[in-house]
Amino acid sequence: MSFRSTPSARSRRPQAGIPMAEIVNLRQARKQKARTDKERIAAENRAIHGRSKAERQLENLRDRKASAFLDGHRRLPDDESDGQ
Repeated sequence: MSFRSTPSARSRRPQAGIPMAEIVNLRQARKQKARTDKERIAAENRAIHGRSKAERQLENLRDRKASAFLDGHRRLPDDESDGQ
């Protein structure tokens, strides 16, 4: 009979029902956390300060259309008219 004072790691079998821990790369975990934090802050800033590009373009188009409408209906000052 042979007895070992310490069992080797290979001879140990995982016990059924006990899940093993997930191996995590800390560098990747830090980078992922930084990305999610940055995205969360950006979303908050968009909600507070921003408008979408489509909203800005629509407002710009409406402003130009209103300006063109007003310019088209402008009356000339009395000093430029021939009727006195």
